[in-house]
Amino acid sequence: MPFIGKLVHRRVPQIIGSYLIAVTSFILFIDWLVNRYSFPEYYTTVLLVSVISFIPSVVILAYYHGAPGKDEWVLVEKIFLSANLLLILFFNYYYIN
Repeated sequence: MPFIGKLVHRRVPQIIGSYLIAVTSFILFIDWLVNRYSFPEYYTTVLLVSVISFIPSVVILAYYHGAPGKDEWVLVEKIFLSANLLLILFFNYYYIN
């Protein structure tokens, strides 16, 4: 099976598209809260950078768990997702402080 066919079978494009639509709505909502209720402006920036930084994790999750049926967690997922989440938390902590 060609690589593009494998990605479509595992529903990677659909999952990435859904993720982008959901996070775009969430970013716009947070931006509205910032403008309407005078929340700190860095909320929008922190959320935007976090969402963009989490895209590789979404791709990995979609690839390994997007196919129909039950899938096992592999070591690559556990390590990469943990590292990605820690990097996002590290950035947010130092950006806010």
